[in-house]
Amino acid sequence: MNRIALFNSSRLTVIAAVLIGLVWVAASGSAQTQKETKQWQKLQKQIMQRDNIQEKITLYEKFMQKNPDSFYLKEAKSKLEDLCQERDFQEAEMQNTVDAYTEFVRKYPRSRYLETINTKLLELKLEPEEIDFILAKAINTADSYAAFIGRHPQSIHLSEIKTLLKSLNMKTEDIDVTIARGLNTEDAYTEFLRKYPKSKHVKFVKNQLLSLNLKLEDIDFIIVSALKTVAAYESFLKEYPGSPRAAEITRQIADLKNCKLSVTAPVKDADVYIGSKSSTESGENPELGFDMPVLIIGNEYLKGKTPLSIDLEPGIYKVAVLTSDLKGRSSNIYLVYDRDYSGKTVKMTAVEGCVSESFRDDESIIFVVVDRKIIRGGKIITINLKPDTETQLVINDLFELTEIGDGSFRFRTNYTGFTLSNQ
Repeated sequence: MNRIALFNSSRLTVIAAVLIGLVWVAASGSAQTQKETKQWQKLQKQIMQRDNIQEKITLYEKFMQKNPDSFYLKEAKSKLEDLCQERDFQEAEMQNTVDAYTEFVRKYPRSRYLETINTKLLELKLEPEEIDFILAKAINTADSYAAFIGRHPQSIHLSEIKTLLKSLNMKTEDIDVTIARGLNTEDAYTEFLRKYPKSKHVKFVKNQLLSLNLKLEDIDFIIVSALKTVAAYESFLKEYPGSPRAAEITRQIADLKNCKLSVTAPVKDADVYIGSKSSTESGENPELGFDMPVLIIGNEYLKGKTPLSIDLEPGIYKVAVLTSDLKGRSSNIYLVYDRDYSGKTVKMTAVEGCVSESFRDDESIIFVVVDRKIIRGGKIITINLKPDTETQLVINDLFELTEIGDGSFRFRTNYTGFTLSNQ
C-alpha cells in the first residue's frame, strides 16, 4: 500500500471516531434530558395533588437541591417565588394591618398583589397619598420616590423624601435630579440646570426638556447662563450665531472680561487702597489730610471691614492695606528690621506723607507720617489682574511696631506677606 493510501485510511479512521463520539454525546444528552423531563413531570403531578402551599414550596425546594443543574431549574425558581408570594400575602391578609402589608411590599416590591394591597389599605381608611407614601417607603428606591412625587407633587412628605434619599447614600445632586424627574416639569428641570450646569445628569435633563417641547437653543442658554464664563458664552454664539440673545450675550462677555478682586486682612478695620502701577500723580486723601501717591490711592478708596470685593478692568495694580493707631513720638524716626531684614536700619523722613521701603519686586512696607509721627503702617503688593478671573488676596500678617529708645523702633513681623490665588 502506498503512502497516500495509508494517509487517506488514517483520515477516515479519525473522522469515524469523531462521528461515533458525537453520536454517543448526543445519545447521552438525550437520555439525561429525558430523565430530567420525567422528574419534572413527576414533580408537577405531586404539586397538583397538594392543596397546602407550604407543602408545594417544600417539594420545589427539594427538587432544586437534588437537581442543581437541571434544565428546569429556572422554571422551578420562578414557581417557587410565586408560591412564596402567595403564602406571604395570605399571612399579611390574615393580619390585615398597615405594618403587615408594608412588610410584604418591602419583600416583594414588584408583586402582582400590589393593586390588591392598595385596595386593602383603602379599606383601612388610609388616604391615597398616605398609601402611596407607605408603598414608596417600603420599596425604598429612587424610582419609587420619584413615582410618588409624580403623583403627589405638593405632598407634605417631600422634605422627608429628601432625607430618605440621602439615607440611600445619594449625593445632593442625585437627590435633586430624582425630585425633578418626579415632578417632570419644565420649571423643575430648568431649576436643576441652573443649579448644576456641569452635572452628569445634564444630558438626561436636556432630553426631558426636549420631550416637553423646549427648544435646544433655550436649553443651552439656560446652561451657559448658569456657567457664566466667557468660554461658555462664546461657544453658544458659535453654535447659534443668529440667536436673538446675541446682543445680550455679547454684553455678558464684556462684563466677564473684567475681573474681580477680593481682599481679606486679619487687621480689624483695615483700609484698602487700590491704584494703577503706572500712575505717578498725587491725590489728596481726606482721611489722612495730605497727598498720597495715586499709585496707592488710585481711583477707588475702600474703607471698612474685610473681606472687600471690587470689579476692575484687567491690568497691573498696586494694593495697599494699612492698619490704624500706630503712633510714634520722635522727630527722627529710625526702624530696625528683624528676621529676614535683621541688621538693616532705614532712616525715615520726618516730612508729612507716605514713606515706603521695598524688599521684593512685588512687595513693600509703607508708613504714613503725620506731625513727625508714624500714625499708620501697612503692606503693598503689585498684582496682575487677568481677564475673566477672580483674584483672592489674603494679607496673612502686618507687623508690630515697638519703640526701643533713642527714637528707634523695632519692626517685628513674620512677614508671611500676601497670598494670591486665581479662580
